[in-house]
Amino acid sequence: MSSLFSLSASAANVLAFDGNNDFVRGLELFPGIFAKKFTVELWFKSDAVNQGYLVQSASTSLASPEQKIQYSMRLEAGGSVIAGYGGNGSYVSAASSSSYGDGNWHHAAMTLDSSGLFTLYIDGAAVATDSYVDNRPTLDNLSLYLGVLTSTSSSNSSYFKGQMRDVRVWVVPRSAAEVLATKDATLTGAEVGLAAWYTLDQGVGGGTSTSTSTIIDSFGRSHLEPLNFTMGGTESNFVTFVDNTDLDASLTAAAGVAEPVAIPTTVDTIGEALDVFDFTLTDGGTADALALGVSQVVVNVSGTATDA
Repeated sequence: MSSLFSLSASAANVLAFDGNNDFVRGLELFPGIFAKKFTVELWFKSDAVNQGYLVQSASTSLASPEQKIQYSMRLEAGGSVIAGYGGNGSYVSAASSSSYGDGNWHHAAMTLDSSGLFTLYIDGAAVATDSYVDNRPTLDNLSLYLGVLTSTSSSNSSYFKGQMRDVRVWVVPRSAAEVLATKDATLTGAEVGLAAWYTLDQGVGGGTSTSTSTIIDSFGRSHLEPLNFTMGGTESNFVTFVDNTDLDASLTAAAGVAEPVAIPTTVDTIGEALDVFDFTLTDGGTADALALGVSQVVVNVSGTATDA
């Protein structure tokens, strides 16, 4: 058994939305691509007082938009994340019970598998699920939007205020293990099922980026269009990526703990103790002005009939 403390991957720049009218649009997904299974994931940072749509699809047709399958993920006032999917009278939603509007970076992903299981993941862990019943909605082309709620029958609203990076669209349902394993990793672009990948790592961080008129798809399929961004200053622009993770901490195992830890196949003493999670985590100092905290502990189990 071993323990793993993982830190988020870094980037040079990220895209900052002003919450007033900034949004990104593009990527027309073809009929059926989201009919049965998919994954959409991204990183975001915002405050609890802010709310708005992180990602959303909208039909490209004016005819019966309520019958078209659509997906969305939004940040509510108070910091809850809500993901939704459906059309033609069949809708599902999954909402986090915790707040993630804390000014720190968080990874959010929503998946739908072939059985109809709809799952919301936050920071690599499943936080809510729902079951989708296919009412055979009308399949139509869907356009991808970032930072806004939009539709063919109403004006834009619910603009997102905060920062976003590394948006990925998959035409396969990523498993819990895959979501966790790759959320911090840089993709190659050759992954099976990947349909689009927007790092949002462009422009001149905090400088003048008015010449950046296209959001690049690193997968190479379809670029996006940033709209209403001033492309200058510390918001409504590409800004320098700042990771709020405390990077100067050290993890020390207690005396008697040597990884991997072997667990006895039988227990011969009531209340028998085993040093597995006996560690000391210490902050390296205050120079980085970041408080030390543990966001995730991953336990890898091997050598049993029920490996996980």
